[in-house]
Amino acid sequence: MKPFDLYNREPVRVDTDLSVFFGCYYNHMPECDLENRHTIDSSKNSRIEIHYWKDFWYDSRRCWRLSGAYLDGEPFMIMQNAGREGDDYHARFITNADLYRQAVKYATGLLLPRIHDEIPDTVDPTSDIPSLSTFYGDSLGRHLIT
Repeated sequence: MKPFDLYNREPVRVDTDLSVFFGCYYNHMPECDLENRHTIDSSKNSRIEIHYWKDFWYDSRRCWRLSGAYLDGEPFMIMQNAGREGDDYHARFITNADLYRQAVKYATGLLLPRIHDEIPDTVDPTSDIPSLSTFYGDSLGRHLIT
């Protein structure tokens, strides 16, 4: 089958949930920040669509999925997933590298900042912190003997 044939096929479902790009053991868009990829805010996605030609679940865990990614209505990638959570088998076929680059840039822009209400390791700059200049068996005022 040719990618063109799939792209012209009527999908069984279309959505804008970008989590399909990322699984536990697969990443169809590895150019996105790996640390932050699960914070993509799909609710703000208005440009990338996922067309599913088949999304079959054998049970609550194992699937067989064939889908395509579109940017502004233009196809750029076909994705395959199968097995447990779609992790046992996965492949991608990029059919338009320029659109793929644009999609990565756009998806990266949807990453939520990794800022939380409480920032760990915050200290009062006027407090005395003994371990600030003494750590790992040495200190700022001590000369190492070699």
